[in-house]
Amino acid sequence: MRPLKSAPGCPKAGWEWLGAVDLRDDKGLKFGDYQTCEYCHKEQIRFVHALSHSDWVSVIHVGRVCSDDLCGDPRASSTERRLRNRAQRRSNFPNLKSWKKSSKGNIWINYQNYHIVIVEFGKNQHRIRINGELGKIDFKDLRSAKLRAFDVVMNRLVKKL
Repeated sequence: MRPLKSAPGCPKAGWEWLGAVDLRDDKGLKFGDYQTCEYCHKEQIRFVHALSHSDWVSVIHVGRVCSDDLCGDPRASSTERRLRNRAQRRSNFPNLKSWKKSSKGNIWINYQNYHIVIVEFGKNQHRIRINGELGKIDFKDLRSAKLRAFDVVMNRLVKKL
């Protein structure tokens, strides 16, 4: 299959930027499972931008460079930068020096105006408590619980623990 940039009738400009996702953090994929840019066929794009055009039948998924070239929307670059920064903060979150241990042996942190506690119920059973609300999902290790707590706080999804 050839790249869309060489397909007859494929518009070279005027695309509308719809949004972007980080395949690693948003979809849980690893390098090797990332997508190929539909426009230029560059392989392994982690940050995928969705574009639409009134003269093209379907939404296309491309990398940032092609997104910039096709639509010129500044949101593409700023969104990708925001996604990269979020991924870095998420990666650092479990190792922050501000994590403390309570007198009951639970790990806790105050982060982004949330009081997060990782409650240990057993050897491999952790749950998240955010601002006093205990989650319903068990995590097998502390790192997984911390990462989920980060996601909940960042997405303001306290009800979906």
